[in-house]
Amino acid sequence: MKTQIALLLLSLISINVNSQQVSVPKALNGTGQEIGVKNSAIGIPCYPNVFWGAAGTAGGTVDELTISGGSVVVLNASVVTTSGDANLAYCNNLNGSSFSPTFYSSNFSREPRYYDFGTWDPSSFITTPNRIQNCGANGNFLYYVWYDSTSVSLGIARYFSNGMSPVYLWPSNRKLTVGDLEVDNSGNVWFFTGPTSSGTVLSDSLLVVSPGGNVLRKFSTNFVSTNSYGMLLLNSTLYVAFGAGHPTFPNTLVPVLLSGNTASLGTPLSMPVPNPAYNDLAGCNVGTPLALGDITATNTLNIYPNPIVDRINIFLPDNLNGNMNLSIQDAAGKIVFNAAYSGKQKDDKIEINCSHFAQGNYIIQLQAGDETFSSKIVKY
Repeated sequence: MKTQIALLLLSLISINVNSQQVSVPKALNGTGQEIGVKNSAIGIPCYPNVFWGAAGTAGGTVDELTISGGSVVVLNASVVTTSGDANLAYCNNLNGSSFSPTFYSSNFSREPRYYDFGTWDPSSFITTPNRIQNCGANGNFLYYVWYDSTSVSLGIARYFSNGMSPVYLWPSNRKLTVGDLEVDNSGNVWFFTGPTSSGTVLSDSLLVVSPGGNVLRKFSTNFVSTNSYGMLLLNSTLYVAFGAGHPTFPNTLVPVLLSGNTASLGTPLSMPVPNPAYNDLAGCNVGTPLALGDITATNTLNIYPNPIVDRINIFLPDNLNGNMNLSIQDAAGKIVFNAAYSGKQKDDKIEINCSHFAQGNYIIQLQAGDETFSSKIVKY
């Protein structure tokens, strides 16, 4: 009798376990192993060297891709179908679903959508009349490029489960020049800009902006970005994807080489050519090309003392008497201090109480007009 009861209990346990398993579309993990059957709480797996491309619009597919031999991009498998727009980002599920991490996109350039185990679910609001496209994400950070009702790009907004918050707006004489953005492990957003013009699209700047909207770095660059549809961070390397219409690098994925304050294009990698073509890229093992310990700046601030204990003095550069904004960012990208100043400061310095700061590394940044001054500080 005891044996029969034990067998019955094992049977019930087996049924309960099986009821918690659900099938997701099969994909390869970059080493030939199928993802297969997963629990709904697992979400989209992240494997080394894997990234994804969104092909076409509604009814297209999100494909799993890897770089092979350092010279060509290989299509492993199709993972899911796309949403209304072929925008693609990968991050934690910010809308409360247990299916996490997952893909984010948008629907008809108006409504953020997320992949929730078999379906693309709408968010809790619709952005009207502005448009959102070209999303990028990592962890708990999700950004969209913000457009007006006529599709003129205005800047970048961060997505939260209950709305959007503008992070960075570019001047009227600038525009987004690569149709995408990327997010590193610190939540900093990377994107290319250039002068507003018609015809050939030119990229002359690569900007890195913190979650608080401060420009951490500006890299000078110079390349034609016509028909550039995607950006990708993979293992701390930044890539730009060009479509079939690019005059120099058609259907390629090109690494961006960072040296000092300059960004240049490296050796292109051949991309597979799906039908319909890819409209956006996303990755998971992004890395942090702009790690706190690697930050250097042409314009540095004179700070004393450093390391700091309770107070810090920031000595202002000569002839800097106009409107200024000072921010301090911790190693996780959180703004712990932000203040605006105007006019000449007493003794040409700003004194800040840092006694409440946690121990660790920080970036302090001063913006004055078109100039940005940055330095690293340590709190004991």
